[in-house]
Parts: sequence; structure tokens; C-alpha cells
Amino acid sequence: MNAGMAGGADATSPGGCCGTEAGREAEDAVAGPRSRVLVADEAAGVRAVVSRALRAAGYAAVEAGDGAEALGLIGHMAGIGLVVTDIDMLGFGGVDVATSARARDPAVPILFITERTDAVTDRVTAPPCYCLSKPFTAAVLVEVADRLLAPRPAATSTRPEMVD
Repeated sequence: MNAGMAGGADATSPGGCCGTEAGREAEDAVAGPRSRVLVADEAAGVRAVVSRALRAAGYAAVEAGDGAEALGLIGHMAGIGLVVTDIDMLGFGGVDVATSARARDPAVPILFITERTDAVTDRVTAPPCYCLSKPFTAAVLVEVADRLLAPRPAATSTRPEMVD
């Protein structure tokens, strides 16, 4: 990631999650259905910085340290308004996370963050789906999240939109 996303990237919490169960419950109580963002990335530093940027912008970011944890959160947490996931994770990858999220809510936007944008366009076709190529700045991440969570007209494309 570039300097815009690198600051403080070593801050993580035990177990690779965003805090205690009580902390997550507090986030759940405050977050509206379109303000909760699931962030799934195996890289703890990337996950922490992405979550921090989203929280600073007013979103309730909930972290998953891998695809399996993300799938568990999707299965038990209502009101996920946006899924931000790395495409390449061991075991259950970003496509699996997106598929599970869409099974629960077909309209939930998916934002893939990856160094390999070809991996997204070759495997994912259902909108709303976007890809943000690493490295990116916190400002770009928040701008894309704001756009994805804004009311949108019906999609006309079946391909993911690439965001520079």
C-alpha cells in the first residue's frame, strides 16, 4: 500500500478481529443497515488501516481476518451495507465472501481490494461489484465507499467496475 494507507498499519487486536464481543455489539447497536461495512483481509495491517479509514468517515467497520471468519459474520450479522474484501485469501477467498454476502442480500455492494484486478474481472460478474487496485489512499477508499453506499440506479453492466 502507499503512504496514504500505510500509517499505523501494525495496530491489530487479538484474534484478528475488531475488538471484543461487547465492542462489536456496541457497533451493531449504533450502525444503521447501510453504514455497517465488513472488511475481510488476511493482512492484519491492511485490514486495520482500511477499517480505521472507514471508521474515521463514520462507518461501522467490522473486521474478518480471513474468508472463513467473514462467512461466519455474514451468516450471523444483519445489516451489512458493504463488503470490502481482498480477492486472494487462503481457503475461502473474496469470491466466496461475495457469493455468501449476495446469498443473504443480492443488492449488497462488493468492493474488492487487490493487487490482481484480473483475478476479479475473470471470476465475478454480478453488479454492484467494484475493484480498487492496491495501493490506494484512505481518501480514495472512503470516496468509493461513499459512492457504493449512495442510492444508485439499476446496473446496466454485468462486469465489475474498475476504480483507479
